[in-house]
Amino acid sequence: ITALGLDPKASRMITGSMDGTIKFFDFNGMSEEKQAYRSLEPVEGHMVQAISWGTTGGRALVVCSDSHARVYDRDGSSKPIQSTVKGDMYVRCLEHTQGHTQMLTDGMWHPFQAEHWATASLDGTIRLWDITANPVGMDQVL
Repeated sequence: ITALGLDPKASRMITGSMDGTIKFFDFNGMSEEKQAYRSLEPVEGHMVQAISWGTTGGRALVVCSDSHARVYDRDGSSKPIQSTVKGDMYVRCLEHTQGHTQMLTDGMWHPFQAEHWATASLDGTIRLWDITANPVGMDQVL
């Protein structure tokens, strides 16, 4: 296991691993076998770097070792609710591209604003994202 996230009420948990699999657990509905109720592989061949639940517990941010962060609902639907855009790696000045150009290293929901999250990348940027943006894109570069 390379990443672990508990929802704000501590009733659900998501784990991520080196093989790129994320598993969803529901403590309230768990049987004696203690098995995950859903297992997904967001992107083939990329390990899970970070998992962060939103402040409401309705959404989870999953960061794999590619250049996209993905937002899933609490039920673990097979398709993400949102996915961040990839930046243009041929643009020299990174503030002129709309996403990360290299592998993500971390990600986290904003602790007070339910629609914002941040991601960090090997491209040397931290980007703030807004789930209500159309399409999901960079809010600002730090």
